[in-house]
Amino acid sequence: MLAVNTHTSGIVAVVMIFAYQAFFTWGFMGGVWVYGPEILPLEYRSKGMGLATATLWLFSFVMVEIVPSSISNIGWKTYIIFAVFNFSFIPIIYLFFPETKGLSLELVDLAFMDDSMSPVKRAKELHKMIASGEELTLRTEVGGKDVDIVHIEEKTA
Repeated sequence: MLAVNTHTSGIVAVVMIFAYQAFFTWGFMGGVWVYGPEILPLEYRSKGMGLATATLWLFSFVMVEIVPSSISNIGWKTYIIFAVFNFSFIPIIYLFFPETKGLSLELVDLAFMDDSMSPVKRAKELHKMIASGEELTLRTEVGGKDVDIVHIEEKTA
């Protein structure tokens, strides 16, 4: 156990703060700005990103308010709480967040439009279809007119 108000506990606190910031920045911080616009339909993108930004700042404020009292009350165990929350998101992200790498925005929309299966399964199917070189056609409505969106990519060696 570490005693509070010692040189060692200060070093551990600084290391944990830097580790938290590093992992947060590489993980969830980037996810807000990159993943959100990819999965939101065009008509809701600005409102959704506004909500995401407001939520990010709200929780940043909450963290600034509660962490000092948490550290003074339970000490280094505060970081265990952060670790538990962060590691609990690993299965959540794996199971419920579809992989959008290599998909156009229209195909990402298609993954969420299909009510017959989860977006994660649909995105995996779309990746398989693209890998096999299959042509993908999406019929949708834009501006009150039916249009076809065709996704064709040439395979490169």
